[in-house]
Amino acid sequence: MLVKCKGCQEKIDRDIAYKIVINGKNNYYCNEQEYKDIKNKKEIKDNTYLKIYDIFGRKITNTILFKEVNELADIYGYEIIYAYLDKNQDYLSNVMAKDFNNEFGQIRYFSAILKNSLTD
Repeated sequence: MLVKCKGCQEKIDRDIAYKIVINGKNNYYCNEQEYKDIKNKKEIKDNTYLKIYDIFGRKITNTILFKEVNELADIYGYEIIYAYLDKNQDYLSNVMAKDFNNEFGQIRYFSAILKNSLTD
C-alpha cells in the first residue's frame, strides 16, 4: 500500500516509510532523517517567533509580522534571523518599547531594522 510522505509529498510504500503517530494519526515520511530535518526547521521557526514576542513584550497577532519575517526567512533563513535576534535582543527590546502610533508602524519599523541589519 502506498502512503504520502508528509515532507516531500512523494508516494512511498507504507512498509518502508518512517511512521510517526501524532494524536492517534499515522504520519509517514520517506525516512527518519527527513522527519528530523522537518521537525528541526519547525522548531527553529517557532523559536524565532517566540524570540520576537519576547522582544515586543507580547504576542503579536497582526499578520503583517508573519509576512515580513517569512519574506526575510526566504532570503536568510530562520537560523540567521534567530541568531541576530538573540544577539541583539536587549537593543531591539529597547527600540520596540518606544511609543508608536500603531502596531502596524511598530512592526514595519522592526522589519526595517531586520532588513538593514541582516544585509550587513
